[in-house]
Amino acid sequence: MDKQHATELFAEKATNRWFRLAKAWKVVPLLGEVRKADALSQAYHCRFAGATRVPLPKHLIEKTHNKDIRCNIRVNATLFHLKTFTFFGSTFHGPEIDFHKCSKAVSPGVYDFTFGDDYGFLFHTAVDLTETKLVCEIVMTLSEAGDGIRGEEYTVCWTPANPEPKRDAEKFSVTRNEKDILPHQLYAGTPRLLLFVGGGGGATAVQLPGYLQKAKQAGAWLMCVVMTHKKMQDVAVAVLSENELVGGTDPVLSATPGLIGHMLGSGGQYVNLTKK
Repeated sequence: MDKQHATELFAEKATNRWFRLAKAWKVVPLLGEVRKADALSQAYHCRFAGATRVPLPKHLIEKTHNKDIRCNIRVNATLFHLKTFTFFGSTFHGPEIDFHKCSKAVSPGVYDFTFGDDYGFLFHTAVDLTETKLVCEIVMTLSEAGDGIRGEEYTVCWTPANPEPKRDAEKFSVTRNEKDILPHQLYAGTPRLLLFVGGGGGATAVQLPGYLQKAKQAGAWLMCVVMTHKKMQDVAVAVLSENELVGGTDPVLSATPGLIGHMLGSGGQYVNLTKK
């Protein structure tokens, strides 16, 4: 083996090892025997359509009327395992949308939100989704107008949504399959409450059903749909870590060689699987 070939081989192995390490560090692993050893990872696509009758606290409403403050809305999402009571994978941070462009007041202090046609993320997992919740929160971010630095963040409301897929993404049409976009009850407070559920109980354990009943926001729903994505199966498994929730404007997809366009961004972006 000549020196040049040996150098190229070493570089290839080092690159592959770096890529594996980089993928592993991007997600929180799900520990324990929670799936079959021969389970295959499947690709899924989650899309958020909007939210209805979301109440805003008075201090946030006042911020939206201040011209010196930029108010944006976004959706965060994280996987939560029901048997081990743990969050796992990575958190999807949706693109921020100007509050005044995506909201509509339906009554004093209560708003409907529209997120756009392709607001969501791609992921793949081998975990049984019937034992999982997709914990979503609607977040408002505040910053000084003209300042690119993100300021304060507030969880407006949240929901433990069911992530079971309705159909494949290639066969989904908003006009044809609107009934597949399911409403998920929104609650006041924070999803971090789930960290205190289970774990052996005791005086510090929170009784979730009782809390949720009290925290329910009447008439407030998050509209979303989860679908399988067979066309993206090979790409997702090759490029993403398992349980990594990635939107189309995130660099891991938008900068991947061989993919034309982006996927699942808030501006109708897409992935064309045709190689360059």
